[in-house]
Amino acid sequence: MAVPTTRVRVQPAAKPRNDAYTGLLFISFLALVISAILLFLDYNQYGTTTPPKPTLAQPGSSTPFIPAEQPPTTPPAGEGEKDKNPDKDKNPM
Repeated sequence: MAVPTTRVRVQPAAKPRNDAYTGLLFISFLALVISAILLFLDYNQYGTTTPPKPTLAQPGSSTPFIPAEQPPTTPPAGEGEKDKNPDKDKNPM
């Protein structure tokens, strides 16, 4: 006796839905594209000219190269405090 065969119906697979990770992937792709554009714009500002070379004293010359002394950018501790708060010395009572 032959066994009757049954037909199995195969339903087409549903297309996977986009989830939060797909959205994050798209956002990171946009960030990469925007950062590449900004990097190009920043690089493009420099141009093709090279900066001038600094002039230094030649070895063995009679005058040594001494850099100019720069004033400190911040005042030493305690010097600038007098001017910041003039009402500090006044007694409110």
